[in-house]
Amino acid sequence: MAIVLIVSTLAQAGPAPWYWWASKLDGQQICRQTSPGAGWERASGPFRNPRCTT
Repeated sequence: MAIVLIVSTLAQAGPAPWYWWASKLDGQQICRQTSPGAGWERASGPFRNPRCTT
């Protein structure tokens, strides 16, 4: 039981990074953790916050 507890605490993941995504259609940019879809490409990042500033 103790081994399961130790392994589970070691396996905790950190927060997902944030990226600026640019629209292929009009160049509009949004900050998201995952791709908004096929019409978008990653513009910059990774960042640590949802405003894509750090």
